[in-house]
Amino acid sequence: GKKGLRQLDRTGKLAASAVALALESSGLDAEFREANEIALVLGTNFCSAGTIAAFDQRGLEQGPGAVSPLDFANTVINAAAGQVAIRYRLRGTNSTTAGGCCAGLKALGYGHELVAGKREQWALAGGAEELAEVVYNAYDKSPYMGKDGFFLSEGAAFVLLTPRAQENQPVLGQILDHASRAFYSDADVDLAASAVESFLRDNGLQPGDIGLVCLSAAGYTPVDTMEQEILNRMFSPETTCFQPKYWLGEGLGVSGPLQLLLSLEVLKQGLMPRPDADPLALESTSKIILLMGLNPDGLFDMLLASADTDDA
Repeated sequence: GKKGLRQLDRTGKLAASAVALALESSGLDAEFREANEIALVLGTNFCSAGTIAAFDQRGLEQGPGAVSPLDFANTVINAAAGQVAIRYRLRGTNSTTAGGCCAGLKALGYGHELVAGKREQWALAGGAEELAEVVYNAYDKSPYMGKDGFFLSEGAAFVLLTPRAQENQPVLGQILDHASRAFYSDADVDLAASAVESFLRDNGLQPGDIGLVCLSAAGYTPVDTMEQEILNRMFSPETTCFQPKYWLGEGLGVSGPLQLLLSLEVLKQGLMPRPDADPLALESTSKIILLMGLNPDGLFDMLLASADTDDA
């Protein structure tokens, strides 16, 4: 576009690129954005932590005169959401959600709340995360990475949410509901399973109505084991489960929207990718997806979506 990239750090560039693609594929050009308010909800756990650390280090080592004024605007965790909104004239609600592995699902849930509650007609919801050195080093000193842990990744992904699509606008699916709970240890399987049961019941669903369960499992053994226990208690062995983070790594803020987009594609294709074999044909005719996000610190987010676009 007309604006350069000097104002954006890496997280901002990732978010701006994904939002540009979402706007382009949805047909929301500059003229439309001038006439309509569009909200932006961005999920991220660390956003510009790399920029903040470098800015502070330079100031401490070389003095305040050595820091760049351009970098100062990016020394807050909601910098990417603000920069992207300015760049594309997104004048609706602007919000940043955090929450570790659940940050992206929280963003999708809040975007859905804005649209379903008729507070916004249009909302871009998703996430962005940069694999900054300071973030990697922090996780490397935690129990979450390593032999019994996950590997971190980065990226950005956004979806456009609206009550009713315009003519010729591609419709991928529907978000039905979102819920957030908390557990106190990875032994709280009863509490977590009860949360899933009540979430489904509140939406008039039984476990057998779910066509695909998209798991949060990324390699951290205690949380992955807890999630498997929830599956064993709630769902039959025939329930199809999808674990995209085993390919993509733990992307924190970007994981939620990627889970959603990939799950919708799996149901659209009717094929489940497998790491060590040919894709598996899906037997269930249900188009309803349960997406789960479990963070080691106790956050538990669930999102219901549907790949049925007939009435979307």
